[in-house]
Amino acid sequence: MIDKCKELAAYARSIRARLIATVLLAAVCAGTVVAAATAAYTVTIVDDGQVRSVITTRSDASAILEQAKVELGADDQLVLSDFVSGEDSTITIHRAKQVTVSDGKGFSKTLMAAGTVADAVAKSGMTLKDSDVLNFARDTLLEEGMVISVQVAFPVQITADGESTEVEVVGGTVEEAILAAGIALDEDDESTPAREEPATQGMQVRVDRVEYKFRTQTETIAYKKITEKSVSMYTDQRKVVQKGQNGEKEVTYKERYVNGELVKTTVDSEKILKEAVNQKTLVGTLRRINKIKLKNGLTPISDLEVPSYVKIDANGVPTKYKKIVDGKAAAYSGGWGTASGRKPMPGHIAVDPKQFPYGTEMWIVSADGKYVYGYAIAADTGGFVQQKTFTVDLYMHSYEEACEWGARQVRIYVL
Repeated sequence: MIDKCKELAAYARSIRARLIATVLLAAVCAGTVVAAATAAYTVTIVDDGQVRSVITTRSDASAILEQAKVELGADDQLVLSDFVSGEDSTITIHRAKQVTVSDGKGFSKTLMAAGTVADAVAKSGMTLKDSDVLNFARDTLLEEGMVISVQVAFPVQITADGESTEVEVVGGTVEEAILAAGIALDEDDESTPAREEPATQGMQVRVDRVEYKFRTQTETIAYKKITEKSVSMYTDQRKVVQKGQNGEKEVTYKERYVNGELVKTTVDSEKILKEAVNQKTLVGTLRRINKIKLKNGLTPISDLEVPSYVKIDANGVPTKYKKIVDGKAAAYSGGWGTASGRKPMPGHIAVDPKQFPYGTEMWIVSADGKYVYGYAIAADTGGFVQQKTFTVDLYMHSYEEACEWGARQVRIYVL
């Protein structure tokens, strides 16, 4: 019985010890918490750029500002990103400023806002896109009276190389929109609308890849056929006096390719390698007259004496001759000499010496049968030779006779 009592007494003493230890531990912990809660720390207050510090044991930012006697307006902005309760840290205050936000297209709003340019735009009701452009950096702090201009980006669709890309721009040219879409342009590439046109909202732009290629080849220059009139040939006569020969040239072509397809070819340059020789053909202008009937009683105009070996028939033309040349005769008078040295007179006529050498004897009558010029000798060179307009030029007694003759078709009997 005595031993049992001793055992119970020892157990009671251990429980009391445990209770005392627990009470003491609780008291120590409570003292630590109280000490931590009441420790002072420094808070730096940046108020619209002005800096002050406050030593506080308060944990709430509002309470700290109250302690520092700092009041906030309805539009002021409190920034607590750098504040940590119980630690040395910073509270930032941005005071409200009156600013104006405008998009340049009719929207304009003046308001009280605090913080950054982006904060003021958001408060104005506008939603900024990454592609919008502002006249200030978005994180610029607001200043009193600031006017914030927002260039609102709009979409432009660019189609190039078989793909379409939408890019947002705030203006500029079509070319700038293309480059903004990350599409490279070569110097010859083209766009529709043109590169220099202003970009507009909803515009659809097509880029055409343009390339130029040059090709050189040798080509034939075809000769031309030239026809000249000859007064010494009949209308049914033609004679090629110069044969035609083709020439050669080196031609460089400029080929325009659009999106890989050839759309236009132009001549860039030409180099003549061999000139072409034109073919020249003489065509007669004389009408053939089978027989000329002279009027009765015509007196020859020529003053030359007819040689005895020249016999004239009843119609007034020679009975014998070497050939007949039908042509056209002009008339003239006056002058002091001839190319052959013979004296100017009716009967000494002007000719083309290549056709009728000086001294050639002839008998000439008009094709209409109205005149007999008579016996004539080639004595001078006619002024018509270069133009090849006449066959002979007949000397007359007077200017009036020459005018009366004018220009007539004649038949020339070469004796």
